[in-house]
Amino acid sequence: MALATHPHILDKCQAEVDSVVGPDRLPTYDDELPYIKATVRELFRWRPVGPTAIPHASTEVRLRAFLPAYFIPLNLHKSNADVTH
Repeated sequence: MALATHPHILDKCQAEVDSVVGPDRLPTYDDELPYIKATVRELFRWRPVGPTAIPHASTEVRLRAFLPAYFIPLNLHKSNADVTH
């Protein structure tokens, strides 16, 4: 979707593939395509394919000894993805 909204980037990627690979074959992992690699990294940074946070759960009652002023319910599941902005 990101490349659909930024067609000039897609044109640069296509130009790099055409100049390095040519019209006669498909690209392989041995081809040096730095702009393609950078574009893919940026796309993964922009929209990760997996979760970026590990869910946490309070499992011990001993938390009250460390945080006596706060009530933390047992088995409370939270992750960074649960935060609403």
